[in-house]
Amino acid sequence: MLFLFLLVGCTTDSRTLSLIERAESVMIDHPDSALNMLRSVDTTTIYRERDMAHYRLALAESHYYLRQDDSRDSLASLLHDYYFTSDDHSKRARALYQYALSLIRQAEYVEAMYTLDEVEESLSRVVNKRLEALVHRSKGDIYNVNMLFQQAISEVEKAKLYFDECGLTQHSLHANLLIISYYIQSRDYDTALQLLPDFESKVVEAQDQYLLNEVLFHYCIIIVADEYAPLGNLLSRVDTQYLNEYTAVYYYSFSAIFEAYSGNFERAFELLATARESTSPDISFHKSLVDYAEYAIYLLRGDYFNAHTIYCQMIAAQDQRTLGALDNEVMRSQVEALAAKVASEQKLQQRMVVIYVLSVVVIVFVALVLVYLFVMHQRRYREQV
Repeated sequence: MLFLFLLVGCTTDSRTLSLIERAESVMIDHPDSALNMLRSVDTTTIYRERDMAHYRLALAESHYYLRQDDSRDSLASLLHDYYFTSDDHSKRARALYQYALSLIRQAEYVEAMYTLDEVEESLSRVVNKRLEALVHRSKGDIYNVNMLFQQAISEVEKAKLYFDECGLTQHSLHANLLIISYYIQSRDYDTALQLLPDFESKVVEAQDQYLLNEVLFHYCIIIVADEYAPLGNLLSRVDTQYLNEYTAVYYYSFSAIFEAYSGNFERAFELLATARESTSPDISFHKSLVDYAEYAIYLLRGDYFNAHTIYCQMIAAQDQRTLGALDNEVMRSQVEALAAKVASEQKLQQRMVVIYVLSVVVIVFVALVLVYLFVMHQRRYREQV
C-alpha cells in the first residue's frame, strides 16, 4: 500500500499531461492559444523529469511560432541537456531543432550545423517531413550567412521539396524566394531572371501581395546593376500597405535612387534618410542596400568625391565579409570535428558507467565474501564452543 501511495505521489497529474497534449495539437495554427494553455499549467503537478521536459518543449515551440525568440532561447539549453541522449527521437528532433535555432541567433554556426545534423539523425527514425523541411531551410540560412551560396541553394531546394510534399504552399513559395535571393547574392543574375517570371505568376495566383512586393524588389536589385529607368515602373506596382520591417528599406532605397535619376535630389535624400531609419541591425544586406542608394544618388548628382567615399566604404565592408568567408571552407570539417569530440565524450561517459558498474559489482562481491567469511568464522567458533 505504501509503495502504491509513493508511486501515485510521483506521477504527473493526468489532467496536466492532457493539457500539454491539447496545446501541442493546436500549436501550429493557434500558437497564442497553445501558449495560454501551457501558462495555465500548474508546474507543481509535474513530477517526472520526462514530463517536465515535454512541457518545456511544448512551451519553447509555442514561443517559436509566436516569434518570441528570447523566451524560446531561455529553454533551449534545458531541452538540449535532457533530449540529446534521449531515445524518443520524435521529441529529440523537435527539441534539438529549437536548440539549433538558438545557436543560430547567437551566430554559433558550427555547433548549430552539428545540432541540425543530429536532428536529421533522429528524423531518419521517425516521419516528420515538415521538420525535415525546416532543418534544410535552417542549414540554408547558415550557409547563406557564411557566403556559401551553392550549398545554401541546395539545402533550400531540399526544403522546398519537403514543403511541397506536406502541402505547405506558403512555405514552399518562401523557399522559392530564398533560392532566387541566393542566386542574386551569388551574382548569378541570369538564373535569377529565369526563375522570377514563373515565381511571380505563382505569387499572383496565391494573391500574396507581401510576396509580390518582394518579387518586384528582387527585380529592382538585378536592374540597378545596369540601369535605373525601369525602377519607376516596378515601384509603381508596389503596394505600400503591405510593406513590412524587412521590405520597407527596399522600397525607400530604390525610390531614393529613382528620384535622383529623375533629378529630384532633395526628395531622394529624404527617402534615403527614411530608408536608413528602416534598416534592421540583424540584416546585413539592409545597410549594404542603403549605402549603395547613397552612392548612386551622389553619382547621379555628379558629386564624385562623396560617391567615391561611399564606394570605398562599401568595398571595405565587402572585404570584411569576404575575409570572414575565407574561414568557411573549414566549416564542415569543424562540424565533423565537433561530432567526433562529442562521440568521444559519449564513449568516455559509457566507459565511466561501465567502470562504475564494475566497481559496484566488485564492492558488492567483496562485501558478500566478507559476510560469508564472517558467517563461517562465527559458525566455526560456535562449533568449537
